[in-house]
This record gives sequence, C-alpha cells and structure tokens, in this order.
Amino acid sequence: MDDLPAKGVSLGFFFHGLPDAGRLDLMTPLGSQIAQVGWSPAGAWLRRSGSNGGDAPPESRFGTDLSATPKPDEGLERFDHIGALSERVLGEAIPLQTLVHWMQGRADPERPSTAAPDAGLDAGTFTQDGWLIDTRDWPRRLQAQRSASPGLRGIQIKVHLDR
Repeated sequence: MDDLPAKGVSLGFFFHGLPDAGRLDLMTPLGSQIAQVGWSPAGAWLRRSGSNGGDAPPESRFGTDLSATPKPDEGLERFDHIGALSERVLGEAIPLQTLVHWMQGRADPERPSTAAPDAGLDAGTFTQDGWLIDTRDWPRRLQAQRSASPGLRGIQIKVHLDR
C-alpha cells in the first residue's frame, strides 16, 4: 500500500451524538453540505448531497432521536455498521465511533489503549487500535495517525474543534 498515491481531504463537520448513535453532517471548506452520515446499533446510513431532504437541519428531517433511521425512500445507502460505511466511502475503515472518544480528549474506555508514560510517548498522547492519538492541543485540536504497514496505508487525521 506504500506505493499508492497520497490523498488529502479537507472537510468540515457538525457532530451530534454518542459512539453508539449519532450523526455527522459533512461540509465542504466553503460550508455546503455534501453528505450526512448516521449510525445506531441497527446499522449505518449515508445520504449524499442532492438526495431527498435538501439542506434543512438534521433535526427538521429526523427529530432529535439519534437511534432513528430515516425512511428507505429518503435516498440512503445502508451499511451493517459504521466501519463498513467508512471503508466504502473513504476507502479505509476509519474508527469513527472511537474518534468520538478521541474528540473528547480521551481513549475509548471499551478498547485497549496504552497511555503516554507506558509507551515512552509525550504526555498528552496515547495509542489505541494501531493509532497514535495526540491530545496535547485539546480541546482546540486533535491529531490521530496510523502508520503504514503491509496492507494498510498510513493515515493522518487532524481535527480542529470548535465547541
């Protein structure tokens, strides 16, 4: 995978939810909504821009129940889980549910992690699921990096948080 060309994507997003159920509205750098992603214990779904529903706020289409899934006639692609959705859309299984914990400046308590002092890392960093998480600039910024290995590309995620 090291011979694959590097790709860069810059997106804004609005997040609402928890690791088990939530929504992401994905935005271009200029603020236009390009897609909406939702997940719950029942699965995950994706609605690309231009699908039924327009640019109305998510609450006006779905209410505030994060476990609610839009009706099948609302232009959705459905997936068994959020990992399958990210792999299909992004080409990689990005740990989006775990990212929810990382955006709060901490490791996912349900998954093994190694704290900075235990791994000889800088204070404010930890490893989880093969990712190095840097929370030294949290709550303003978070960085997550997965090094390339056989069969996996190296990935770097930078999240600038605006609370």
